[in-house]
Amino acid sequence: AKKFNGEFQDSATCEPVASRWRSTVTRNQILAAVLSFVTLAMLLLLGPLGRMVSWPPAAALFRYIDLFGQMEDFGRGIVDSRRFVYHLSLIAFALFAATRALAAGRATSLKRRALVEIALVALIAVGVNYLGARHYTRGDWTRGRTFALSDKTTTLVRSLSRDVDVIVFMLPTGEEANDLYGDVHELLERMRRLSPRLHVEYVDIDREPERLKTVGKKYGVSGDDLVDGVIVVAAGDQSKFVTRSELADYDYAAVTGDDVGRPPPMKAWKGEAALDAALYAVTDERAPAVCFVSGHGEPAIDGFDPDAYGDLAEELRRDHQAPRAITLDRGVPADCDVAVLA
Repeated sequence: AKKFNGEFQDSATCEPVASRWRSTVTRNQILAAVLSFVTLAMLLLLGPLGRMVSWPPAAALFRYIDLFGQMEDFGRGIVDSRRFVYHLSLIAFALFAATRALAAGRATSLKRRALVEIALVALIAVGVNYLGARHYTRGDWTRGRTFALSDKTTTLVRSLSRDVDVIVFMLPTGEEANDLYGDVHELLERMRRLSPRLHVEYVDIDREPERLKTVGKKYGVSGDDLVDGVIVVAAGDQSKFVTRSELADYDYAAVTGDDVGRPPPMKAWKGEAALDAALYAVTDERAPAVCFVSGHGEPAIDGFDPDAYGDLAEELRRDHQAPRAITLDRGVPADCDVAVLA
């Protein structure tokens, strides 16, 4: 129902505007209807086509006018001031252009004047949208205020004393798109706007294989991470992985035979708390030391035999821990936060 409301809102804005404008440039109503349909189809297709553009300014422009993205936001309970600016300016421009075209009639001098006026108003509309894109707000109209940041998160992000990189490895679109991508994107964009020290990067694992290889190798992202989707939060030499299970709780009991291949319904969104914990961890100057006692036949932490602790040590590193082997010749070192004897 929410998605239908979003579609109705965008259609109610664009269809009358396009029809009114086309009716002024031709007396043939059938031709006007065809031109209106073509205009609306182009507006709808520009957004999906823009996802194929790699040049950042052009990609940003396509995202701004993406009607499907606007429908999705509205359907999820997100009200963006940029959408109001875009649609109101589009309405105002089309109505002004239609009025001037009708007033000009067949007089050549009046037509030239009308074209100049229409061009000036178009430039004004572009300027208004440019300012609207740079200074905007996104309201959270969900019942539980799912995307509204807490005071704790706001204070944490604004008080960052060092640069923090957040790299998202998720599929944004397609049949295998990650169901958490939209929520993650919304949360991170709200956090990013609070501090210039928070840098957010999205890696499309389908369209950017070379970038995936470089960035994934740097942080040790595995194939399983790419299947489920993972977020890497890094600051300097410190890094922490935020996995799918940390971002949300799912109701696996509700899965039936008809739901094979689809993610189970979400019970609870935990993304904000998980990212807060990751930010606290990587901005700490020292990772907690997990010391494994060795020298008496204990399994090695750098081996990957069935009895070794290599996999456990790797998981600890991903969770912003610092595993290392020690001996008890002089007791447990003072800088060990946890000592493991097994």
